[in-house]
Amino acid sequence: EGLMSPFSAEFSNIVSQEMDRLVNEYRVANNRDAVAVQSFAIECASLKAQHMVDNNYFDHTYNGQFIWDIYPEYREMGVCGENILKITNDGTVYAVQEWVVQ
Repeated sequence: EGLMSPFSAEFSNIVSQEMDRLVNEYRVANNRDAVAVQSFAIECASLKAQHMVDNNYFDHTYNGQFIWDIYPEYREMGVCGENILKITNDGTVYAVQEWVVQ
């Protein structure tokens, strides 16, 4: 059996499911409710990530616009994230703390 391509949809789904599991495990261990996966939110986040790749930027906004300004059909989400992480030289990952406290 060959190795799975890290660029395949199957690999992406496995990583996404494991990430969801780990986030919820961490939240519950820290006395927070688990969060439900919403396909519309995943679609929006994937669109945002692809927009960053296509337009060669790494930020929450593009030319001062959020993703729902560019794609108004996602405005009803209210919040759409793309999991941009801040990792410091000492290895601190700030996004994880946000998952716990929200």
